[in-house]
Amino acid sequence: MGKAIRITGPGRVDNRNPKKGEVHVAFDPSPESFISEPRSEKQRVKITIDSDGLAPIELYAKPKQWLLKIADARIDPGRLADLERLIIDETDCHVTIEYTPEPKLPGLAGEAG
Repeated sequence: MGKAIRITGPGRVDNRNPKKGEVHVAFDPSPESFISEPRSEKQRVKITIDSDGLAPIELYAKPKQWLLKIADARIDPGRLADLERLIIDETDCHVTIEYTPEPKLPGLAGEAG
């Protein structure tokens, strides 16, 4: 296995759709969690989108609208009530996202058949 990669920050579970296996998590991976301050103050942040050939596009948004949509979510059935409580109570929480890459086996990827 490869080395685990991790980002962490404050967040909130905003919604879930069990039929689609989706969970929506508001998450602040910014340095020093600077997105959380305007969220708590009900202020907007400025977002600039740059692309070659276009002038920069500026938009202003409330940080609580930034969501990480998780598909094909799997959770222990015994924890569903806890997840629902976080959504209903709009409880702030701490979120950690971790990924551990699997080692690539030689000769399997990109073989011509």
